[in-house]
Amino acid sequence: MGLTRRGFVGALAAAPVAANAFAEQAVDAVPPLSRKYAGTTLRVVFGTGSSWDAINPVSQEIAAAAGIRLELTLANYNDRYSKMILDASSGANAFDCYALAYQWKYEAAQFLADLGDADKIEGAAPLDLADYPPNLLDAYGKVDNRLIALPLIGDVTFFVRNMEAFKGAKLPLDPPPKTWKEVFTNAQKLKSNRWIGYSMPAGKSIQTAVIWMLLLHENGGKYFDAKNMPQFNSRESLDAIHFMTNELESVSVPDNLTWDYPQVVTAFTSGQAAQSMIWASSFGTVVDPTRSEVSDKVVWSASPGGSLLGGWGVAVNRRSRNLDAAKFWASWLTSTPMTRRLVPLGGTPCRRSAYKYPAFVARYPQYPAMLAALEGDLLTYPPVPQAEQLHIVIFDELNAAIARTKSPEQAAEDMQHKAMDFMTKRGLIRQ
Repeated sequence: MGLTRRGFVGALAAAPVAANAFAEQAVDAVPPLSRKYAGTTLRVVFGTGSSWDAINPVSQEIAAAAGIRLELTLANYNDRYSKMILDASSGANAFDCYALAYQWKYEAAQFLADLGDADKIEGAAPLDLADYPPNLLDAYGKVDNRLIALPLIGDVTFFVRNMEAFKGAKLPLDPPPKTWKEVFTNAQKLKSNRWIGYSMPAGKSIQTAVIWMLLLHENGGKYFDAKNMPQFNSRESLDAIHFMTNELESVSVPDNLTWDYPQVVTAFTSGQAAQSMIWASSFGTVVDPTRSEVSDKVVWSASPGGSLLGGWGVAVNRRSRNLDAAKFWASWLTSTPMTRRLVPLGGTPCRRSAYKYPAFVARYPQYPAMLAALEGDLLTYPPVPQAEQLHIVIFDELNAAIARTKSPEQAAEDMQHKAMDFMTKRGLIRQ
């Protein structure tokens, strides 16, 4: 959405800078920090996965430089959400900071501190808010003119193809697919005993809902009308469900009814899938020869029909017993120099300056396309409180349709009924 795909296709294998030389050029050291909060213990709900693996040691280095003891509770996607909401809403306030997905922000905002003044704290890092793409900063961090999170991990949907598979099927690599119909047409020619034509997740997970969201958007559909009335049984939504159930499922694999995102990445990096929709934060894995069998065969482009914004911010519990120390730590973790430190370790930046940093662009030629996507008119998750409940409704019904325990029509009607019930009970439909 808002991104021109022509000219943004490339082979990641062409990166010219050796890994060691790259790290030597690009890594910034943690500077001497104020010791005002020395002896403070900060407890943080943190993430798991490759990007978080990069952030973990740097977050500890920042804390150590300030004399802060950092206790990270590592949790998967669903556990991060439940731990944050339970901790804040119960009044336990055991955690000072949370990893925040922007789709949770409307529900969580009441529990979170305003970080707009974080750089006024003694020794804090400059926030440099102008260095973020405006749409990204708004989506990740702003609610009712309050800055309730600082962007930490930039992410957007992308599309990858295995050049060996395309050459074997005598399919051109350029131009990249501009529509999901083209993805399916290519997948029909690619699918064989050797290749999965397209690796579609169909399990009860947010990743299944993501495919529907992208298709709905490509079809011109909307989540809600002007009165916030769900449009989940619209013609555009039904067409998206039919396309997943009939076309995409026919070129994927039978066991994808339990697939989440890790299975999608594994199918591509192990050389089984010819095409995949991935999150940009997974590029580090896809092009790493120690973790990917196809690291030198990857061709990338923007996701067909538009890009969906993913990513993470760091938020501070407004009832933290260590409020200033938490804001201080969050300001440094998301700062410009620490962003440059994180990229060579596998972090995915949010800051424009990182995407334009010469050593990074040389190493990651997809960066200009990623920045263009992040600065474009991005598709986002449904902008409502407790959006996770809507996501569950969506992927439960999609899973049933793809498993053929429901027709696409019945799945769409059930999706609409459950969404209406959810929105009505929470007073979200405007009169």
